[in-house]
This record gives sequence, structure tokens and C-alpha cells, in this order.
Amino acid sequence: CPSGLSAAAQIAPEVASCMQKGVVPKTLFPGCAKGCAHPPPAALTIVGTAEGCDVIHNGSARAAAQSTIGHADAAAEIARLARALIGDHDV
Repeated sequence: CPSGLSAAAQIAPEVASCMQKGVVPKTLFPGCAKGCAHPPPAALTIVGTAEGCDVIHNGSARAAAQSTIGHADAAAEIARLARALIGDHDV
């Protein structure tokens, strides 16, 4: 999608790998602020921005972010946040 930002595209392969290994719960949704691919709220929503990735807990891509994480450590931080927020029982 032309609305997607490079931050999401850059971390997507690493996040997908973490999902396959069971590190990141499958309820995680990376995307852009439009939220077209997943309109409903998710336990953890990640939105690619020019500055990095906005983190939204229990909300949709259009909700206000609780924090922003940088591009460099986005995949590792997403995995950490997902484990803390959702817990290992949902992985």
C-alpha cells in the first residue's frame, strides 16, 4: 500500500520470524495509521511512522499511541512488549 511507511516494511521480516518462532503472539498487528488490513483493535498494534513505530495497547491503528520505538530496535522491542502485554500463555 502506498500509505505504508518504510519502518513497517523494514521490520516486517524480523517480526514475522519472531511470530513463527512463537516469540511474538499472532495477535500482533504491524501496519500503517489507516488500519485497512486490520480495522478492529488488537492487544498490541504497531504502526510504522517516519520516526519509528508507534505502540498502541488494546486499540486500533487509529488510536493514540502510548509510546514510540526507534527503527533500530523495533523488532526486539515489539517482541518484549508483546510478551509483557499479552503474556506467554497466548503465544
